[in-house]
Amino acid sequence: MTFGDPGFLLPTLFPELLLHQSPGNDTNATMDMESSEFCFVYHAKDAGRIYQHFANQDNSEENSNKVLLIDPLQPWQDILKILQTCKRVAASSLHGIILADSMGIPSLWFQFARGKYSSYSEGYFKYQDYFLSIGREGANKMAPIVDTNQVFDISRYSAPLPTQDREAIANRLLASFPYNEFVKTKTRSSD
Repeated sequence: MTFGDPGFLLPTLFPELLLHQSPGNDTNATMDMESSEFCFVYHAKDAGRIYQHFANQDNSEENSNKVLLIDPLQPWQDILKILQTCKRVAASSLHGIILADSMGIPSLWFQFARGKYSSYSEGYFKYQDYFLSIGREGANKMAPIVDTNQVFDISRYSAPLPTQDREAIANRLLASFPYNEFVKTKTRSSD
């Protein structure tokens, strides 16, 4: 049985939105967006407090202005483009992690300190389910993070998924789609 998240397919289904060939790598000279060392895709429930958390971050010269906060409520096409400028992606949003993984960008699952039973937390099951679907059993098991400065600890990030693995996951998901359950229809012309 195949299981996984269809969000992983976005780079496969919409290659025209990809800014360059090597995800997570900012070497493309034609890219018109500035790259960011660290990006954070917050869950919509975290919107009211995310800026407060990162306003108190370590503003040492080493970490200053390195976190690009990505609003999950903007169009998904924009999020996909912005993520490609990130060298690392931390996220309290599952789909932030999924998109980073689908493009080969190192990712970090970040949960705020209120714990897994808090109304602020998304819980752990869906994250572990996703990690199992991409072959990362046991990865990213962590206690909720209190200190947002831990986003700067690169040792916490999962290694990027190799291209071959990403392609295999996408192909497996595409092959599992029940095309025979859908009726083909003609699109009406506007004339």
